[in-house]
Amino acid sequence: MSDTLESRLPDKAAIIAYKDRERILVVRMRGYEDWRVPYGEYSRDELPIETARRVLRELVGCEKIRYAQDLNETARIEFSPVDKATWDISVTANFYRGRNLHLYLAELVCEPSELVKGPRVDAINLVRYDRLGGFLSGEELRVVTDIVTDLRAGRIL
Repeated sequence: MSDTLESRLPDKAAIIAYKDRERILVVRMRGYEDWRVPYGEYSRDELPIETARRVLRELVGCEKIRYAQDLNETARIEFSPVDKATWDISVTANFYRGRNLHLYLAELVCEPSELVKGPRVDAINLVRYDRLGGFLSGEELRVVTDIVTDLRAGRIL
């Protein structure tokens, strides 16, 4: 596949959900201009690919990305008021309430020695797939579960 993250990443994106075999779910947040990302705010002077690489570098110590794939799925996320849906502690789950999230998948291409060990890696697990059941409706959870099942079976990527 010749797709690059530059060509497939939406204008507004955040990295959430889960990490499995160095794959990270990337989502589009529609209708919100002041985009926040883990460990900092979106910079209007920074291209989305630059932001994605910076965030990956800060979280896992590696920013090598093979490509991103549009999963052609959209989920409307409803969070409880007390749950945190981001790594940025100043942004609560209300930030995401009712957002339509377009699901994308990016693949990290990193050697194990390049990945940071410790708290920064742990941070990526705050909103892992196995916690999404508390955030998604039944139908939304089914869609995401099907995607993860396909991932683990090697039918995607």
